[in-house]
Amino acid sequence: SSLSSSSAASDVYKRQPFQDYDSIPSSFVSGCDTEDLDLSPLTKVTVIHDRVIHRYSRLSKLDLSHFNNVTTIGSQFGAECPTLTTVDLSPLHKVTSVGDGFFGLCCGLTTMDMSPM
Repeated sequence: SSLSSSSAASDVYKRQPFQDYDSIPSSFVSGCDTEDLDLSPLTKVTVIHDRVIHRYSRLSKLDLSHFNNVTTIGSQFGAECPTLTTVDLSPLHKVTSVGDGFFGLCCGLTTMDMSPM
């Protein structure tokens, strides 16, 4: 099952359980003001579209341990998150394509584990 970035996306999002998503649409959870983000139910995701986890003003740690099936990451993933300090990308071992601006302008980022990516 897929969640598109169309106008009907919000209706699908409300009806469909998180664990069934195989993709995350553009701008999903973008521009949020939260310290905690739990995407752990999204274990079947293979494609992350543009501007996902983008412009978070208070997020400090990003746990992607459940994204073992991701092959494609769109542009601006994790970008413009000034308080983000720690990211573990090690589960993303199947990724073959990453868009522009990957964690761009994350001036507070001090720890990024990319092995075996």
